[in-house]
Amino acid sequence: MLDWLLTKFKSKTANIEIESTSESVLTPAPPPDDETPSNCCESVVTESGEINFCGLMLEQTIAEHHDFLYELNKALAQKLPEAYNPEVVGAQDLCKVGKWLFHKAKPLERYSEYAKLVETHRQFHACAAEVVRLHKNGQFMDALTLLRTDLQQLSEEVEAGLRRLHEQVQADKAAQSDNA
Repeated sequence: MLDWLLTKFKSKTANIEIESTSESVLTPAPPPDDETPSNCCESVVTESGEINFCGLMLEQTIAEHHDFLYELNKALAQKLPEAYNPEVVGAQDLCKVGKWLFHKAKPLERYSEYAKLVETHRQFHACAAEVVRLHKNGQFMDALTLLRTDLQQLSEEVEAGLRRLHEQVQADKAAQSDNA
């Protein structure tokens, strides 16, 4: 089961390599140089209707966030404490949103929603790590409660923050084109 969850986690987070140790540890691979768009404020709607916001497929990424919560909930319900490593889950720069925030979206730091999103994302990962720690310590109900309350709320806040940042950038671009 652990291998399946790690494989699923790896497949959902590009550029992550698995190192074999007594406990699997995920380490981020450096982002490819060609992934940074020339204008990070670009927002493009693809043929399928998906929003590509500075290289981040918005709806796909939000769906993957939901998948992570679902898989973590499933691991807790099945009492599989070995399924996740709290250090990996707590690392905010290993997931797709974290890699995007700290690499491709770095030029968006000037937007107030960027700082809010970074903080909410950090809280999400800290809470997820606590869920895993509780679970590993045999406190299954406490872990499940935390996941279904605080972690779920933080996940919704990350989702909303991504949308607000996108809207803020789009509004700024519209204002700039009106002034031109």
